[in-house]
Amino acid sequence: MLGMLVWVPGEVPGQARRIRVGYLHTLAVDGHLWLGLSKGIYRKYGLDFDLTRFTTGIALSQAIAGGSIDVGIMGAVISNFPSRGIGRVFLLNNVEHATAVIFTQENSGIAKVSDLRGKRLSTTRGTTADVLLFVALKKAGVDYKDVQVVNMDMPSAVGAFLTGAVEAVSTWWPFDLQIRRTRPGARRIAQAGDYFPEAAIVGGWVASNRFYEENRFLLLQIARAWLEVNNLLLNDAGNSLRAIHEVAYPELSFEDLRDGYTKIKYFQNGQWAQMYRSGQAARWIENVQRVFIGLGAFADFVPAERFFDRRIFLEAFEAYAKGRGGP
Repeated sequence: MLGMLVWVPGEVPGQARRIRVGYLHTLAVDGHLWLGLSKGIYRKYGLDFDLTRFTTGIALSQAIAGGSIDVGIMGAVISNFPSRGIGRVFLLNNVEHATAVIFTQENSGIAKVSDLRGKRLSTTRGTTADVLLFVALKKAGVDYKDVQVVNMDMPSAVGAFLTGAVEAVSTWWPFDLQIRRTRPGARRIAQAGDYFPEAAIVGGWVASNRFYEENRFLLLQIARAWLEVNNLLLNDAGNSLRAIHEVAYPELSFEDLRDGYTKIKYFQNGQWAQMYRSGQAARWIENVQRVFIGLGAFADFVPAERFFDRRIFLEAFEAYAKGRGGP
């Protein structure tokens, strides 16, 4: 366990409490987590994380709903379950600019997104990859229902593509590395960055309803620690990525991890504060929520202000800025 008694000046100290944290193992989601753990930053703020790895944000959200996870770190699904009353979004990590990608078989005759009409494509429904697929098809004038979407967990979806069982796949990093190496002739016909900013896919941290109501101070501590981590990740990227690589991604080469880093759009802390205040961060969440409505995940639009608490980050940022002598 990672934990010790530490408090922020001006706060009443209390015993560090274990927080059950669920996460997805992809750099856009867990990069801040592993960097902060490797450098002892979360521990400095008295945070003790009991970690559980999930393969999809859907399964993680279900664990949050069931009470086995206090805080989840996920991708596009932050625009799904929280809007339906399951969890509260309180912190954003980044924009998945080019992490999601659609590949087609070399000899499939599918050269552009509009060619997917009537074809078999594998993906994991309700995830970042599914959001990309929906947006790409809509932009190309193709109805989602006109594609034969085979719903599988992502390892199986990629496996189906590699064996030729499907003609296309919508996936995310690092699965794209496997495809590029195993099928070098596979065509990349779309990536999330092609639809930025109107289809920006944001990911971040979600607290269970009960944990949100009872432990606001701990959520502030997470945000305060995150600000230090984000500053380190953006301003010392090389060493930060090496630390993440060592502790969390030893199965990949460092070059692979750096490739993943280039596919993510990060922002400095001051930029995030401006986007929280202006409502841009909320609009990104709402845009992806509209995609989930289009996919039939639920029917009614819910303004992000009802399930996205931007005050936690902004309070943490004010303390961070004062401590550094300004933003």
